[in-house]
Amino acid sequence: MHIVFFNFNSWFDLRGMYILDWIDFSSFNREDFKRGFYFSLITSVILVIICLNSIVKYRKSGSNYPAKGSFFMLGLVIFLTFLSGFYSITNSIYNLMSHPSFIDWYETDNQLGVFALRLASLILFFHTFSFISKNVLKSTFLHLIFAGISPMHHAELHKTVLSDRFYSTTFLAQIGFYILNITVAEFSLIFQQENTYRVLLNFALAFIVDDYIIIHDYSNKLNKVLSKHNRRIDIFNFILFLGGTATLFSLSFKLMATIYIIISFFLAQVYYENQNKSIEVQ
Repeated sequence: MHIVFFNFNSWFDLRGMYILDWIDFSSFNREDFKRGFYFSLITSVILVIICLNSIVKYRKSGSNYPAKGSFFMLGLVIFLTFLSGFYSITNSIYNLMSHPSFIDWYETDNQLGVFALRLASLILFFHTFSFISKNVLKSTFLHLIFAGISPMHHAELHKTVLSDRFYSTTFLAQIGFYILNITVAEFSLIFQQENTYRVLLNFALAFIVDDYIIIHDYSNKLNKVLSKHNRRIDIFNFILFLGGTATLFSLSFKLMATIYIIISFFLAQVYYENQNKSIEVQ
């Protein structure tokens, strides 16, 4: 069993990281922020393919929803949410086990600014899938995954949200941008633990993530966004964009930095196009 485990791991070697390194019990002796990333990446890719397959089958059943832009954004947000959330969970499991106590793990993570990053990731994980289950799908998110695997089923989606450019689309676009930056911060943590730019990202994310969810709920009830809320969101979006771009270039990930910029502009376009549209289905 032990030999099979390590042979399986060796097939997925990436910069000394393995798919099951976060449950390698023989190595629970030191903190390691690389653990769990490859498992999270591969699992997220598989799950987003399954989810999108379910939606593609829905389109083939006769519906034109969602439009290509919304389809791409939905897939992107689902992938980033899975990646960020799974990494936070799996890496926390490994590092928690590597410390003598929960308090010791918390204090170490908190000193490095990692705990706030994990917390923001899990908050967005919950709110994103809660929003999708409530406003995009007619059934649960688990049914979306089941329908993607089953040849006899497909997703059941609301036709009034996303496809008609409702204000709800701004939520996914903005949350997608936050999750994108959390993923960048996690990349920095994995490949370069000491990074000044990540401190900027952590600060901005910790400050704005919970605020934005409250702002969205408040705006949705009023059917409009207050100007002071818009200014706050825009200021922190700018800070996050600068921090995310600088972080990736500091890591010499030039290709990822280019992709990050393209995705950021795409999400910004969707966000501002839909900012004053109708509220979502409740």
